[in-house]
Amino acid sequence: MAQQIDSQKVTNPLPLLPYPPQLVSQASGWRGIYIEHHQQAVFDLPEKTGSQHVICVHQFQQPTQLERSFDGKRQTEKIGCGEIAIIPAQVSHQLRWNDPGDFTLMMLDPAHIHHIVQSSIDVENFELKPQSTILDPFVYQIAQALKSELELGGMGGQLMVESLTTMLCVHLLRRYATRKLNIPAYKGGLSKAQVRYVMAFIEDHLEQDLNLNEMANLVQLSPHYFASLFKQTVGQSPYQYVLQRRIERSKQLLKQPDLTIAQVAQLVGFQNQSHFTTAFRRVVGCTPKTYRNQI
Repeated sequence: MAQQIDSQKVTNPLPLLPYPPQLVSQASGWRGIYIEHHQQAVFDLPEKTGSQHVICVHQFQQPTQLERSFDGKRQTEKIGCGEIAIIPAQVSHQLRWNDPGDFTLMMLDPAHIHHIVQSSIDVENFELKPQSTILDPFVYQIAQALKSELELGGMGGQLMVESLTTMLCVHLLRRYATRKLNIPAYKGGLSKAQVRYVMAFIEDHLEQDLNLNEMANLVQLSPHYFASLFKQTVGQSPYQYVLQRRIERSKQLLKQPDLTIAQVAQLVGFQNQSHFTTAFRRVVGCTPKTYRNQI
């Protein structure tokens, strides 16, 4: 019988893989998704089942040969850069990696997927299909973005991670569910009252690590439904809008000479001055210091 393992709670990868991950999201406080980036030598994993969905995104430039089994069905494959494998929750999986590998693991809580789209479709009984050697540029880009977020120390904050996780979950449901799920493309946008309510909340809490879930709860919508309607109404995703508002408020605060740049960063919701400077330069085209000197 396959050993039961909860990948969301794995804190020590040594029993599973020869070397520990180079990056891990465990200390980042991300909800519903857990990320590890690995560079591994040849390894052999015994048969296991997990309570999380695992998406493996291959990033090694050379094709890697491996032997895999899903629920006892064995296959040999070569997986190339950008290709993915999906190991659904409760599916028995065994793997032998015959070449060095460079890959990112994204582990999703099935309950979190249900929460994201709960007002959109009935996903109580949905399952993901096991997949391997699938070229999926969208999933690859999300994996790269989350990996970069870890490398940058969480610069985008909880809102960016939740936005990426929401897009990933909806994509997986549309492409890889065992039965066809019709996730509607929402039209009509938010009401004027809903927009005012959400925008006022954002303005009052810019200094906090805002997240998609709490914004959606304000108007009693699922995160996916809210994000879709918000973008239709405002013309920007919630993350883009919040970033814009943070930068605009920081411009006003930079006019106050008694505030240091580090203090301004904290007052508009950035974790540190470095994150603030990077985001400010991307949006404005110069550093906060240069902008202040030009005022």
